[in-house]
Amino acid sequence: MSFLSVKNAFRSQTMTKDKLLKSAHGLDVALDCVTHFESLQDRGGYDCRKQFPYELYKKGVQKKLIDIWMADAPSVRVLDGVGYNYSASYAGSEFAKSLRVRNRESAIVLRVHVKNPSETPKIVLLQILGSLIWSLITLVPDEFSTSEGLHKRKFETFVGRGPGSLDAGLGILQSLPILQLDGKTMLCVVDGLDLAEDESTLSELKQLVTILRDVMAKNRAHLLYTLSKGSEVIR
Repeated sequence: MSFLSVKNAFRSQTMTKDKLLKSAHGLDVALDCVTHFESLQDRGGYDCRKQFPYELYKKGVQKKLIDIWMADAPSVRVLDGVGYNYSASYAGSEFAKSLRVRNRESAIVLRVHVKNPSETPKIVLLQILGSLIWSLITLVPDEFSTSEGLHKRKFETFVGRGPGSLDAGLGILQSLPILQLDGKTMLCVVDGLDLAEDESTLSELKQLVTILRDVMAKNRAHLLYTLSKGSEVIR
């Protein structure tokens, strides 16, 4: 086999970040995804001496969140009711913003949430899954080994929101390569996944929880779920 043939064979088994981003074009609009800024960069004024809410500090919620961040990775935790009329969603959001500032040299904080809680559980699940994929693909290496799960037609099925869309999205998430974190530790906060839980989505929701845990584990990242109600799947 000639050098050119070997080179072409190698190229056929690799993918670039640019190509992956092109395959995902339109995903954010079609699924109403959380923006890259919201999910990865929003600091919410914490670089202006803003303090974590005193009531949550006093109640020990801040310490609990810091303990999650400092735990040996990978770890999976759940935060639900926190008291003082504050929601777990709010606490997770504020912690993500403050952590981005106070650990900007050592932390990557990804947080996704439900943009429209009034949607059906299936649509909520698609939104969260889409937001995760939309953000995670910005963290993949410039070039990596490809797989069937990242084929363009998988993205087309996922974006179409029709039959097989959830399976296609789960396949994409599972097929993502190890992320390029540049030595930083990652925290992934998923807010409101309990809103996607009912009999019609139970199987896919269980798959998402398993796949996301594995994705975070292979990247040695922390995973935090912030819930608004009880869950049979997310523990």
